[in-house]
Amino acid sequence: MQKQNDEKIFFQYFENIQTKRQKEFVHLNNNCLFCQETLEIQFEKKVEGNTVFHDEIRELVFCPNCELKSKSRYHLVQ
Repeated sequence: MQKQNDEKIFFQYFENIQTKRQKEFVHLNNNCLFCQETLEIQFEKKVEGNTVFHDEIRELVFCPNCELKSKSRYHLVQ
């Protein structure tokens, strides 16, 4: 896990897998479709203009090699 600053934390997700089917699933969901680089997941607080929302975080999944963003989603913090 790499901490860039107070607002952003980068990490890679790996699962304990046993079967070939599980390995293929994890590979497809953790690697870029174009360059096969391991995807990175970034979480940050939701910011709109000068307003920081402390009850929502944004999840970004992207390839660090080709800079392709594969997912961007907001989650409510409970």
